Amino acid sequence: MRDSIDIPEYRVVIVTLDNHAAGPCLRVLDRLTADFPGLQVSVHAAAEWSENPAALDAARAAVLTGDIIIANLLFIEEHVQAILPVMRERRDHCDAMLGVVADTQLVRTAVQKSATVAAG
Repeated sequence: MRDSIDIPEYRVVIVTLDNHAAGPCLRVLDRLTADFPGLQVSVHAAAEWSENPAALDAARAAVLTGDIIIANLLFIEEHVQAILPVMRERRDHCDAMLGVVADTQLVRTAVQKSATVAAG
């Protein structure tokens, strides 16, 4: 067990093409929450958004409250344009933002976050 860390909630948000990341995240989450009880991880699949608008709403809401936000395998224009505005809105208010194998606009948003932190 780590030293006493009292963080009531810490949110990691993964926005990705499909649910391929959900399984590994859920498998490791139990082990991580033992050391970090307030840790929350959510995975949001862009492939669901066209058929399920509530899934897109949930992804946007999660991004707007996330502490670490990861955009992964997002390169279809429809998906990028659906999530990019909230990514930009949250950029300066989260601890970290990453674009991994993602559209250039998403990667630039994350890079601008990194530059802001380095300059601050």
